[in-house]
Amino acid sequence: MQLKIKGCDLSYCQQGLNFKALAAQGIRFAIIRAGHGLKVDSQFEANTRGVAGEGIDFGYYWFCESNTVAGVRAEAAKCIETLGTWYTCQRYPVYFDLEDNALVKGLSKAQVNELFFAFANALNAAGYYVGLYTNPDWLENKYDKTAILNNYDLWLAHWTYDENKPSNKPYRHQIHQWGTFKVEKMEVDGDNCYENYPNIIAEWREKRNIGSNTGYNKGSSVSLLGVPVYASATDAHPIKTVMPDSTKYTVTTGLVENGRLQIQSPTNAKDNFYVDTSCLRLDTDAKVRVSYTDAQITAIAKDVIAGKYGAGSVRINLLTKYGYPVEEVQAKVNQLLYGK
Repeated sequence: MQLKIKGCDLSYCQQGLNFKALAAQGIRFAIIRAGHGLKVDSQFEANTRGVAGEGIDFGYYWFCESNTVAGVRAEAAKCIETLGTWYTCQRYPVYFDLEDNALVKGLSKAQVNELFFAFANALNAAGYYVGLYTNPDWLENKYDKTAILNNYDLWLAHWTYDENKPSNKPYRHQIHQWGTFKVEKMEVDGDNCYENYPNIIAEWREKRNIGSNTGYNKGSSVSLLGVPVYASATDAHPIKTVMPDSTKYTVTTGLVENGRLQIQSPTNAKDNFYVDTSCLRLDTDAKVRVSYTDAQITAIAKDVIAGKYGAGSVRINLLTKYGYPVEEVQAKVNQLLYGK
């Protein structure tokens, strides 16, 4: 029997969505609009936190508003900036979404393909697994479909208006957007996935030496190594220090934020706090290995230049704490500032 995973896609249109109700309907993955043009989607963060909090896997899509390769590259850069280092735990693709007929009027199929390739190449270089979101009309009349389908995954928008009725189009699509359903009174786009993307992407990352999944999924049991803990992912000052003992804590969402994970006390469900991932140990003693592409090192270096990591020993300690390669980051800082 063919694998079928129930999912949805979310954007600014779902402001106020009840994520617990979404999960209760059996949704296991969500493709979230990260942004459009050079802007971040207004619900990007809320949707990401919402689905992660319910243990729903997620990917992203970027709505393109450019019709030149240079313009798409700028949008790709904004997408990479928005997603940050999420690639280290990517479980579903990042999709390119170009829908405006007026934008591609007068362009050849090869030229439209080049827009997608510009986005895909940039995202791949930054460590993200990429796919194309489109519909049958665009595949047949706007894109050179052979060049795309032979090399990239497809999220096909072909509404059959029934989640149990698959598309009859002869494409090798991995996700099918079939129509809409309601969560309470809110309308949400429905999707079915026919591939095990967490495994596919993990293998792809391994081949490209991008880095393995952190392994800290929702519900994972972890021990603390004797560390400061924080009230939020971004707080500079800890609320307390927990000494190492045999206590097993639970990962609440599995969403890595600013190098930290939220964990929960085993004796008090309301006692949630954040800990640097470098200071956690999975009960399975699994090793965490993260490598960084040049694009990610550049992003970290720009944050260093902006003063987000302080100076001197403070900077070194923070970069080390977050697991960033200090020497590589400093070399990139020198290159950006002095051209060497």
